[in-house]
Amino acid sequence: MEIEEEGMCDLDPYDIADPVDIFKRFNDKWCTKVLEQKWKLKKKMLVTFFEAAKVPKLANTNYYPIITMTKKLLKDANVNVVGFGLKILSVLSKGLRKNFKREAMNLTSVILQKLKEKKF
Repeated sequence: MEIEEEGMCDLDPYDIADPVDIFKRFNDKWCTKVLEQKWKLKKKMLVTFFEAAKVPKLANTNYYPIITMTKKLLKDANVNVVGFGLKILSVLSKGLRKNFKREAMNLTSVILQKLKEKKF
């Protein structure tokens, strides 16, 4: 009985979940629109993406517009926008896992540069 319970605890939802493709909805046009908005509306749009991306497994499709947008968000002067940019990277890394490795390595320098600033 104990062995069966231990086996069930080791089950990872990522392994059994079907990939969800949210990147058709959140495409290049959507990213451009986000960057053109003032920070309050920008934050609302980012919350929408964040909630949609909270799935166990994201499809490894064209998510590069989101990465490009997030790089620009991390360079924003508004702390709220930068914070949400980091949250987006977090949810992407959880949903894409190994497929996010290259982008994580590229974004590390941008994040470290932002953390060096005394304002943030």
